[in-house]
Amino acid sequence: MFFDADMATTPQSRLELEQELRIAVRDETFYTVYQPIVELATMLIVAVEALARWPRPVGQQIGPDDFMTDIPLILTETGLPANALIIEITESALIKDPERGAQQLRSLRTLGVKVSIDDSRTGYSSLDQGEALIATLIGIAQTLSIHTLAEGIETRAQLAHLAAQSCEFGQG
Repeated sequence: MFFDADMATTPQSRLELEQELRIAVRDETFYTVYQPIVELATMLIVAVEALARWPRPVGQQIGPDDFMTDIPLILTETGLPANALIIEITESALIKDPERGAQQLRSLRTLGVKVSIDDSRTGYSSLDQGEALIATLIGIAQTLSIHTLAEGIETRAQLAHLAAQSCEFGQG
């Protein structure tokens, strides 16, 4: 059986998904991948992003865009303060269903959860798309006093270019 994203919206499939998640937690099938976040000016690691991964049978990949777990319940059960949690929502999820994405953003922000838009690996943005675009995005962020984090840095040339553009943080 292959997973269809529409299945996550039906009550039966949501119940099945929740049951599978509970079993996965009980059986400790999740694993964590860590990615350092580096301050580009000093090249010091300033944070680490922890990515939860859930290995699934072939054809049943379920990404974070395909379901939204009960965040308030998770916060209560774990004791994690809402402001210590950052949820990344991909740009593709917002483009695919803007109303749902906006509603999720409002709900999470109301809880006090920090939200970031992650456009890496979506096909909409890339460090290789051009220097002008990168400079423009960094300039806009600086004007709005928003921290900049470039994900997917793969080469020293990309790193040097981002640091020269005054991008604050990098990951990759």
